[in-house]
Amino acid sequence: MEAWPSCLCANPQLPDGYRNGIFALLFAGIFVELEKYLCFLFSGRQVHVGTSPIAPDGVEPAEDAHRVNYIGYTPAKMLNGQAKYCLGSDHNGKAIFMTHEMLNANDRSTYKPCTRATWAREGGCLMEPESRAYFISRRMLDFGRYLIAQTADGDEVADAVDLYGDEVVEAVTVGGVRVKATELVPSSYGRAEELRSKARDDFADIAEKSRKFYAAKMKPTTRKPNSGKEKKKGERGAKKSGADLLARSDSNDDPATDEEVSDLDDTVAPLLNPTTAAAVDGARPLMDSRLLRLSPGFDIQESAQLETPQVKEEEDMLGGSEEQRSISESSDPELDVEGGRMAPRSEISTSKAGDKRRRVESDSEHDDNATRLCKKARTSEYPLLSDLTGAMLKDELMDLLEEKEVLEMEERVSNLKFLDEVTSLKEAIHSNPCGTDSPGIVANFIKGCGAVENGIRRESYHLRRYREAVMRGNQEIWAWLDETIVGTAKAYLDANSQGQATPDWLRVLVQLVEDMVVRRLEGQVFDPSIEPALAPLGNRKFSCANPQPGLYTRGEPRTSTRVVTVVVEILRELLGYPAEEYRHQAWVTSTLVEVFGEEVLLLGVTWKAYTTIKFSKYLSPSDRRRKPNRDSLNGFKQRASEHPMLHFGAEMHDVWERIKALSSGGALSTSSRVLRSPEYANIHVLLDAGLQYIRGGGNGACNGDEKVARIRSEMARKPNAILPFREKADDRRRLTGEDGPFAPQVSKTKEGLFSMVVCRAITWDTDFARRSKQVFDSYEDLERERTKHKALHPKDAEQESYFCKKNAYGGTAFGRKFENAKEYWDSAIDLEEEWRELTSREKRCAFTECVNFFRPPGDRAGRFKELGPLAAYLLACDVAYAGLCCYPSLGEVAQAVYDNDAGALKGLRYLGLVGSAGERRNRQTIPAIEAGLQEVMKFVIEGYSEKEREEMGFDIICVEHLLCKLSRNHRLLTAA
Repeated sequence: MEAWPSCLCANPQLPDGYRNGIFALLFAGIFVELEKYLCFLFSGRQVHVGTSPIAPDGVEPAEDAHRVNYIGYTPAKMLNGQAKYCLGSDHNGKAIFMTHEMLNANDRSTYKPCTRATWAREGGCLMEPESRAYFISRRMLDFGRYLIAQTADGDEVADAVDLYGDEVVEAVTVGGVRVKATELVPSSYGRAEELRSKARDDFADIAEKSRKFYAAKMKPTTRKPNSGKEKKKGERGAKKSGADLLARSDSNDDPATDEEVSDLDDTVAPLLNPTTAAAVDGARPLMDSRLLRLSPGFDIQESAQLETPQVKEEEDMLGGSEEQRSISESSDPELDVEGGRMAPRSEISTSKAGDKRRRVESDSEHDDNATRLCKKARTSEYPLLSDLTGAMLKDELMDLLEEKEVLEMEERVSNLKFLDEVTSLKEAIHSNPCGTDSPGIVANFIKGCGAVENGIRRESYHLRRYREAVMRGNQEIWAWLDETIVGTAKAYLDANSQGQATPDWLRVLVQLVEDMVVRRLEGQVFDPSIEPALAPLGNRKFSCANPQPGLYTRGEPRTSTRVVTVVVEILRELLGYPAEEYRHQAWVTSTLVEVFGEEVLLLGVTWKAYTTIKFSKYLSPSDRRRKPNRDSLNGFKQRASEHPMLHFGAEMHDVWERIKALSSGGALSTSSRVLRSPEYANIHVLLDAGLQYIRGGGNGACNGDEKVARIRSEMARKPNAILPFREKADDRRRLTGEDGPFAPQVSKTKEGLFSMVVCRAITWDTDFARRSKQVFDSYEDLERERTKHKALHPKDAEQESYFCKKNAYGGTAFGRKFENAKEYWDSAIDLEEEWRELTSREKRCAFTECVNFFRPPGDRAGRFKELGPLAAYLLACDVAYAGLCCYPSLGEVAQAVYDNDAGALKGLRYLGLVGSAGERRNRQTIPAIEAGLQEVMKFVIEGYSEKEREEMGFDIICVEHLLCKLSRNHRLLTAA
């Protein structure tokens, strides 16, 4: 009978203390323990079975453990390449198909089924009788190579697999002709004993070869790297145990040699006889082929702690070493080896449950009495906390706030010396926020800020300078308080979670923060009037160094929002504290996932905190790109709304509303009417003149305001340069009309893309743009239109500015010229597919992604010649209004204002909302820009009705446009 060749590829991933499953060819009398990378061929017609891994006593199975069975297909089905091929299913029953990632061993970013598998068992090949043995064996060996590539790096491993694969293929093929079953493996019940003995020897050779493919640097360790001492000379000559060699494999001092690895033949992958197999069957198997559950439980203490050798041995038997569990769970082997990630402890029922577990570093692994306690010299990140308890700090903060509330202003704000003192105090807090003298400095600084603020309320003539001092001063003082809150939370966790941490710590932490925040914010009123105009907004990035200036009161829903903000910051700090130990990351993350569910990792407000760190268990590469599912988010909202973290004895509110409020930030605590400088009057003039212009009224409609009438006259002459309403200008209306490049039938084509870029980068604000058509089918079409205009308007067309205006956006751009259109057309052809994909998505692309399409970050040459950051931003705004990308958030507009460094930033400086041009630009300017944009928006909301704002087309893009016109025409406004 001809063989039906099958190939078994074993890849068990089990902690120490477990026994691998047993594979048996029953009639051949062969029983093999499945070691890692074991791969051999057998006749699929023989009766073969496999057992589950055998777990230690007392281990409860986990619900998410699983295994994957891979099944090969015939050449006739696989070579046509017209269908997907099912390789098996995961633990949820979802089919796993062979796709491109199964064929690319170097792909480490897409989802990989093998890294999620616990082990591969029964790799039986289902084939038709005419299938060729060498084809099937090669396919299964390719799977084996893929398995190895997911868990080990190095060319030597790949070379070894190739060599081994060639040897096996030669063993099952003779000149490409299939061999008989009798020449490969005993296939009948009555075979001679010598054939069965020979088969055992053959499989023993294969097992020996497979062990050599175990990458040394991937071997688990039972101790921390470089923590042990060298063996005594008397022990060096002794035969090394498997544990010794595995421990030494991670040590940089004395790695295991190949000869020592070969000595493990009697302890690894034994060939069992039927009697041994029967004994194995009596052992307690791991129920439903599941792995042990790993759960939170690490303490947050940085110092090393005591643990007896007996407890250490018991842990190694039950759960395996921490490094090994980390390796078995990791989807990023390189990070595991270099970072030494530790996984949380397992929930194990032992006789010592509830006792505090401690760590030990011994001079010898075999000397139980030679233990010592090693504690690190602890240096507090917040020196101020060394002598303060949480209660003391809360009382201190309360005293400072009471001083601020009862402060009576006696001095005149015009005292410049007083302003200098406030500035020096601000610098002292910024340079040493946690010094021992900080409480006194903070008290004086609060008095100074209060004095300046009261002076502003009296409409002092120093209004603009003092207003800037108050804005920055409030940010500095609240930043200092936030740092102390975070530090206190760390101290609390360090002191109260020594091995006994449970999800309850989150509730205690929230109560602590709530108490501080409410005391801190007592008496302050939040002004929500700005919020409707801010929608839609993307997620903001929160930082302790730049807290939002919006303040809340007890009883308001936003009190809870503020508490959530601080808690998120504390968790973000904990994830990197201390940076060299990953167990804190795993502990915090596992607790959050257990409390909220995995959807918590998808929330925008916590996204940055988690995507900056690679988590082997909770964030696989596919999870980082995963989009929130609507059903899962609805389920999360329901679960999260019931958690104590989100209601503190007050009326419960919908969690999603809180998260949106948290993402939006708050308005300034002080009314912008009080903080208004004389320059704000010019905004009124500009907006009033703009309203009269778009309404079509003459100067007589300006209600006798001569300044508004003069600006209205200038606006009629140069609307693109003065009109503050972006979408109301005649040139923009032509572009957005049915015959413009943003019309639905044209906007996604290369012709539409070419016409958009030509308009913004060449012809904007020119007579050519006003008189010609708006869409050009090619560069030649544009040239024909140009020639036509030269004939129709010979005198006007003599001037270069007729076709291209170099100062269309204010400053002169010398590289801006008509000849660039040829390169724009070439780029439009090259980018046609990318542009169509970007604008045709079911879910619109982000605004920043659209900006980067026109001008990739870091690419000074750009995709379109002489298309600067300002023009790229303007094009993205045009695309957003056309509905082809998302509307920009406040943060994205602030980032664009910072990057462009153009009229909008000058307008903010003109209003005194950001520093002067002489100050050094840095990343800290962006929060000030956001606050400035908010204030200008609030100013317009307070000064104009909703109907008038709708008439303007007022939104966040219009705010940026308004600031540009304000700075560009400030001389005209002043002179008028």
